[in-house]
Amino acid sequence: MTATSSHPAMAGDAETCTSSATTAYAVFGGTLRSELPFPELEPCDASDAALPEWSLRIGDEPPPRPEAVPCGERQIGPERYRLLRVERGFRLEYSHAGTFDVDPSAGALTWYPGGETATRGELARSIVLGPALALMLEAQGHLCLHGGAVGVPDGAVAFVAPKHHGKSTLVMAMVRGGAEFLSDDTIAVAPGRPCMLKPGVRSARLWADSAETLRVEELCERVVTGIKTNASGFHGTTSARESIPLRAIYLLHPEPPSSASPPCWRVPLPPGAAVATLGQQAKLPDTLVGFAAAGRRLSVAARVASEVPVFELHLVRDFAALPDVVSRIVGWHADGSTT
Repeated sequence: MTATSSHPAMAGDAETCTSSATTAYAVFGGTLRSELPFPELEPCDASDAALPEWSLRIGDEPPPRPEAVPCGERQIGPERYRLLRVERGFRLEYSHAGTFDVDPSAGALTWYPGGETATRGELARSIVLGPALALMLEAQGHLCLHGGAVGVPDGAVAFVAPKHHGKSTLVMAMVRGGAEFLSDDTIAVAPGRPCMLKPGVRSARLWADSAETLRVEELCERVVTGIKTNASGFHGTTSARESIPLRAIYLLHPEPPSSASPPCWRVPLPPGAAVATLGQQAKLPDTLVGFAAAGRRLSVAARVASEVPVFELHLVRDFAALPDVVSRIVGWHADGSTT
């Protein structure tokens, strides 16, 4: 599904765009119509009016200067970014990737590159698929968590944890064991009875040792090596468009290898601890969105935790233990029971 775009920055831009067309992509259970190409997403037929729809356009420079109220900001090394509340939603300003306006009521994203579009395209894609769409989804009533998810016999299970806790490795190990890949990095949950998980971006980033051990080239059509290995295009599958019932959320607790320990075990969290865990594992940090928004997000987390069991998942940090870990997790969800 295409529409004409006349933005001059798109013409002849080999890395960022191959034409002046708007392309529709499947992501988070909906459709993203974008002037910026997303090779990590699957193009789709956007004719299903029942699915949510968002748009991304590239704005003319300089960006407009509406009245704005600061929400929060973060500094990571030399890079700084901040979030502002504006009349029609939010503005994300990045020192290294330009400005992003997010209008949840219209489902509209506008990117102002603030420099050469070609050199900032990869950064822009990661921001759109990460914080920008997370802002959009949370403003529309969803809970966005930092983690990955897979489909198992009774629905979807999600894995959350801070960085370097093995989320992507476990997700891909689950896929190698027969689970369906649903998302990596961002989990979008719609509260309700049942709570529903929206399929996310169908690509995963792993450290080289994980990618080698799991033989990701046997699972995916596209494997790009770098600081991390990016794997996408899962063999024999297409991007899921419909939301899937969420059956459990697991907070990962890696454990040192021990002959006395099972490969993994789980501990159910009581309601208060479950809500706190979901708040702590949010995709958007409190320091960025501001504490008022973080408080509102906790109320959504409480609705999710009241319907979905949240567990601590203790697992031995050993590649050799992964098949047993996968087998146990699948077994917990083989009959539709999470108890």
